[in-house]
Formats: sequence, structure tokens, C-alpha cells
Amino acid sequence: METPGFNHQGRVHQPAGDRRRRDPGAGRAEKQKAEGASTHDALLVAGPIRLRPILMTTAAMILGMLPVALALGEGGEGRAPMAVVVIGGLVTSTLLTLVVVPVVYSLIEGLRDRLHRKRPPVATIVGG
Repeated sequence: METPGFNHQGRVHQPAGDRRRRDPGAGRAEKQKAEGASTHDALLVAGPIRLRPILMTTAAMILGMLPVALALGEGGEGRAPMAVVVIGGLVTSTLLTLVVVPVVYSLIEGLRDRLHRKRPPVATIVGG
């Protein structure tokens, strides 16, 4: 494993493995399913864990862009349309993250469960 040191610009260099910390909420539904929970129950456990950080970061970004979107200040008219688009993108991506992704996950898991379900053997008539 690499040890931290200085790079050629004099900045502290950390190995990639140390930079990529695992998100505590990521993979929670998979862990619950591995422990035997249904997809629905796993999503109900994992959802609230990820809800607060997602809403907090989205709210901070939207509130930070609000003065720009309202065209406050000198020359704000030129930057306001971009701020409105950024806010719209944040709202859209938040809804996708909180609603669409779990729904698609549950649909795919349901399909996977149906495909891997063992079918009863077909009876054959021998003799006649």
C-alpha cells in the first residue's frame, strides 16, 4: 500500500484507496437483501438513511443559487438563466434519486426473482 507523501507540486498526496471512503448508506439495500429481507423491506430500511444527506446537499445548493437566480446584484440578469437551469437540474436529479431509482431497482429485482425462481418439473407420461 502506498503511503501519503508530497507530489511534484508540493501538495500532500494520498493513495487512491484512502480517498475513496465507502458511503455508509450505499449498498444498504443489498446488505439487507443478503440478510434475507425482501426488496421492499430493504428499500424501506435504506431509504431514510440516504434521505437526509441528499436533501441537505440539494437544499444547500439551491439556497446558494437562489440569489443568482433572482438576478440580485449588478449584472445578475446575465447569470440568472443559468442559475434557474442549475436549480431545475438539482430538483430533477433529487427526484430521480429519491423516487425513480428505488422504483426501477425494485422492478429489476422483481424481474430477477421471477427469472431465478425454480419452476416445478413438468410431468411426463411414460407408456401408453
